[in-house]
Amino acid sequence: MRKSKLERLSVILPVYNAENYIDQCLESITKQNYSNLEIIIVDDGSTDNSRYHIKRYAEQDERIKFYFQRNKGVAAARNFALQYATGEWITFCDSDDIVPNGSYRKMIDKGNKSHADVVVGALEIRSEKET
Repeated sequence: MRKSKLERLSVILPVYNAENYIDQCLESITKQNYSNLEIIIVDDGSTDNSRYHIKRYAEQDERIKFYFQRNKGVAAARNFALQYATGEWITFCDSDDIVPNGSYRKMIDKGNKSHADVVVGALEIRSEKET
């Protein structure tokens, strides 16, 4: 039996002044059990130290592509990133999100199994006091 190729997932991550939580977000993405990822980060004109944190991760993980643009808003940052996405699947993540390990693998497996064009995952909202 032939083993199927692991499809690439493009994770698009717009960032604006996220220095307080970008490390947790990037940690949760880079540690996923689905390894064929490209992580496209667009710093949308942050005025804090977000860029420093992102660069540190980009130096350690070749899957990260990092871009900077003047502040145009989250939609513009996502659209900018789309031009660089090479994955068969694309997902969006916000800089204050934490992606549970295994989430991307489950979504891609379900999408392939059902021949879906779109897969939507569950969301759990927690306050900073709960984390």
